[in-house]
Amino acid sequence: MFIHPKQILWPTDFSPLSMRGAEYAEAFRDSFGAQLHVMHVCPVLVWADNTVPLMSGGDVLVSRVDLVTPARAQLKRFVADRFGDPGAIATHVVVGTPWYEICRYARDQQVDLIIIATHGATGLRHLLMGSTAERVVQHAAAPVLAVKSIEREFLEQPTLAERQDASRG
Repeated sequence: MFIHPKQILWPTDFSPLSMRGAEYAEAFRDSFGAQLHVMHVCPVLVWADNTVPLMSGGDVLVSRVDLVTPARAQLKRFVADRFGDPGAIATHVVVGTPWYEICRYARDQQVDLIIIATHGATGLRHLLMGSTAERVVQHAAAPVLAVKSIEREFLEQPTLAERQDASRG
């Protein structure tokens, strides 16, 4: 028996902690030759008229497009800077509840592995906001690798000779 993920999903909220997951997503993609999907969910409450309240009183409203368009541009820039050829990476931006949208996308795209960073929220913050990573682990149909911000590192950086060999092959 062996593992060979063909579709890997790495969701990000663009925080420095979520970037830890990028290292693992890149390593798994390279190790298995898998298709990498990078996803961002704009986590806001959307009203029935497709506008989003940005202030507690709901006085300022923006459309979904106003949220998704800058996030999509930011994601494409990040993917190009981090992973190189942006055409080789599938990117997806949606508005919704992060854990739900991540699980839905993974199911719809038949993702074999989800790699998600945990933010380590504890106490009241965890109680009020919950944990996206925890909910993804609970509800995803695919296996989930939860990358902690403070963990024992098992990724190894290739030597210069190994990188040169890989670029020739």
